[in-house]
Amino acid sequence: MVLGILGVLIATVLPGMVAGIRAGDLARTNTQARGLAQAELERMRNLPFHLARDAGEFIDVLDHYFPDRTKPTGAVTCGSAERWTVPAKSWSGYVEPGDTRCGWEPATGAFYRQVRPAAAGAANPDTTDFVIVTDTRFLTDATPASVVAPPADYSHAFTGRDTPPASQLGVTVTVFPRNGSTRAPVTSATQIGRQSISPPRAGSTVSVTTLEVGTTTVDGLPLSLSAGVLDLSTSLTGSSEAQGVLSATLTGLGTGQQAAGADLSLVAPPDSSAPATSKAPAALDASGCALACWGTTLQSGGSVRASDALPGVGSPSSALTASVSDHANNGISLAQGQGAAYRPGLALAAPLVRMEPGGGVKSGVASTCSTAETGSTVRVTAGGWLRTTSPTDPTPTLVEACGTGRAAPVAVLPTDFAPEGVLRVRLVRASARCAVSGGAHTASATYDYSVRVERWSPPNGYVDLVTLTPSATDPLAGMPPASFDLGGGRTLADYVASWSSVRTTDIVQQQGTGTARVDVPGILRLTTQPLRDLPVATPTAAAEPSPTASPSAVPTASPTASSGPSPTATSTTSTDPTESPSASASPSPTPTPTPTATPDPLSSLSLTLGSLSCSAQDAR
Repeated sequence: MVLGILGVLIATVLPGMVAGIRAGDLARTNTQARGLAQAELERMRNLPFHLARDAGEFIDVLDHYFPDRTKPTGAVTCGSAERWTVPAKSWSGYVEPGDTRCGWEPATGAFYRQVRPAAAGAANPDTTDFVIVTDTRFLTDATPASVVAPPADYSHAFTGRDTPPASQLGVTVTVFPRNGSTRAPVTSATQIGRQSISPPRAGSTVSVTTLEVGTTTVDGLPLSLSAGVLDLSTSLTGSSEAQGVLSATLTGLGTGQQAAGADLSLVAPPDSSAPATSKAPAALDASGCALACWGTTLQSGGSVRASDALPGVGSPSSALTASVSDHANNGISLAQGQGAAYRPGLALAAPLVRMEPGGGVKSGVASTCSTAETGSTVRVTAGGWLRTTSPTDPTPTLVEACGTGRAAPVAVLPTDFAPEGVLRVRLVRASARCAVSGGAHTASATYDYSVRVERWSPPNGYVDLVTLTPSATDPLAGMPPASFDLGGGRTLADYVASWSSVRTTDIVQQQGTGTARVDVPGILRLTTQPLRDLPVATPTAAAEPSPTASPSAVPTASPTASSGPSPTATSTTSTDPTESPSASASPSPTPTPTPTATPDPLSSLSLTLGSLSCSAQDAR
């Protein structure tokens, strides 16, 4: 009775359970297949559309999905809705209009079939149970799009024959369960177009860093200070843009801490402007001038424009400038931190770098892109502008970039005997101009500079060492620091490890049709000797052994009076071989050697004076 009832229940419930299990498995399989199809499409979209053959193999989407016109090596048997045939790897290849194609593939036009079998994805658990077929066609940009067949010699493996015949792809991705199914496979289709990148029509840049110094703190952290920093750019492609960034001073510590003097940042569109501002003397951190500090700083204010497809930053009559204006905090000052113990033999007097009290420079920039004796008197300055004009302007069809820099005398490594530094350097002038003008797009790339270098020379004080101007040779290369006497048994080589000046062969100067470029990587560059010693561990003195008790070397008196006269006091030697030697005969302890100081190579200081670059391009 019970068995009969159980049999009836099983017969009633079991078909429903089986159907539910099958439905759940089918839903899971379809969900996975749809995810794989979408992932394949995204993979194609993330690949470049086309790169030249000499850039490498299998880089762009065509290398993978439409490499050539090689036909499939295996026979294609599609099956039917009764039982779809799972595609094999040998089905991969070029399919012409008259070739066999399956019902889940594009009905018209030539395409390339790429079959990724389940075995190939065994390393990826997501593709182990599925076969992925990708059909790729070239399509025109028309609406509706039509199929384009590639040339008969089309191949991704040969330069010149790998150019796609169209800039759009029609893609169909079909995903099959590895063991087949009576259900239709999951299919997803889309179109992928080649992204059109607008060629640049015009653009300009200028970058100036008048002075840059760097060292490490007593904690071993990198420390840098830049003064007179200018960075301007414009571009005209599909849109017009302009940007201006300037900073009178900019400092940074290895901890990530930063601080700046008067600065400005402007971006267009929309066209905008900002007034001039001034900032009081300041320092990098609460330690004041123990690390880095500077005097009053100024930025000129200015404007950026992007309207009328004529981007610009400032102008020849209103250049943007960033300056250190006075001698507060020594103008600029850099040292290695509180408690920095500089090498005693160098007789350094902190700070390591500072400005001289006198000898200011003017901040003006001439309309010819050169330093001018106009504007306010400052210690360090950088200035420049960018402009783009139209054929109807007074200066027709011009793209121009201008940058300038100047610095008053900088004292490098002041000492007790040379209070204005063992070296004194001054950036008398520096400028770089790039321009493309006229309908013929005539390019001009020019630069100019002058740096005066003085040295301490007892008993005469400071004397001229060299004036650096554009030259194919480096005059400092023939001036070894060891050849310059500083007095007191010192030479300049005790302070300067290396120095060099830029040669004209080191400067990038390009003038081509529609393009001009200048890059002056640093007019004067020097690196000092290590300025601190590495910490020296004081060795622990070895403990001296305590003398052991021993019988006196002088004989004592006889214990009885009848034993005879006492020995004389002159008897100091014992004949007893068991007696220990006297304390006076003990060996002296070995003296502890004095530790030798080792210079810390990370404590050197680097200085670069006058780095400028500019570029201009016009293809309008």
